[in-house]
Amino acid sequence: MNNPLGTSFGDFKIRSIKNKQEDEKSILDGRSSFTIGGNPCPFPTKAFVIHKSEREDRWERFKTSNQSLFEEFDVHQWEASTPNSRLPEVVDAIFDSFLRCIQNSPDETIIVMEDDSYLAEGGIEKIKQAWGDLPEDWDILVGNHYFFGTLNVLSDHLAKPTGRASTVNFTVIRRTIIPKIEENLSRRETPSLRDFDHFVTSELIPINNFTVWPMVSREFPSFSDHKGRMLDSSHKIRENAFKYLFVDQDSYYSSLEGW
Repeated sequence: MNNPLGTSFGDFKIRSIKNKQEDEKSILDGRSSFTIGGNPCPFPTKAFVIHKSEREDRWERFKTSNQSLFEEFDVHQWEASTPNSRLPEVVDAIFDSFLRCIQNSPDETIIVMEDDSYLAEGGIEKIKQAWGDLPEDWDILVGNHYFFGTLNVLSDHLAKPTGRASTVNFTVIRRTIIPKIEENLSRRETPSLRDFDHFVTSELIPINNFTVWPMVSREFPSFSDHKGRMLDSSHKIRENAFKYLFVDQDSYYSSLEGW
C-alpha cells in the first residue's frame, strides 16, 4: 500500500484503486451489535470557530466556504490562545483554546470548528441524521478523521473509531466532556496525548467519541503554527479514497486535480 503520509504526484484514482483492498480493511461493519438512539441532548444552536483575530484572511475564507453554517447556526469567533509562560508550546495553546471554549459555553451542546475547515455539501443534514443515532452517553461527535486505526460503522450515519483517531476540525461537543478532560490533564505528559485531537479521541481517555459517517468536514491546505509548515492532507485523502469516505464523495473526488 502507498504511504498515505508520503509525497505523491498525480494518478490518484489509480493509486486509490490499488489501495482499495487495504483501505476497506479499516472500515468494519458493527451495525448488528449497536442499539441506535437514546441521545437526550438538544441539537446545538451555536458554533464557535477557533481563530486568531489578526488572521482576517482565514476568517473571510471560512465565511465564504461555510455559508450554510451561518444560515443554520449562531456562529462566533473564539480567540485562539497563544504560547506564553503558562502555555509554552503551540500544542498547549491549541489545547487551551479548545478547552476554554468548551468551559465558557453554558450550552449543553456546541459546535467547535477550526478556521481552516469547511463542511462538505450535505454535511448539516448528515449531522442531523447522526444526531438521532447517538447513544445516551456520548461526549463528542467528530466530523472527520485523517488518521484512525479502524472505524466501526454503527449505523447509516454514525461510526466509532478504534485505536487512536485524530482531526477535530469539526466537532459537536457535549458538556459531559469537561470533567473527563480536566480529570485526565496530567496524562498529557504522554507524548501521544499532547494534541487535543489525539487526547479526546484516544482510547486511553474515558471520552465517548463518535464520528459522522460518511464524514462531513475537511481542511484547506494552510500554514500550521503547530507544525511550523504548510499542511495539505488532500494527497492522503486522494490516495485512500475508499478509507476516507465523505457525504459528497461522488462530486468531491472527481473535482480533485489528478483524479
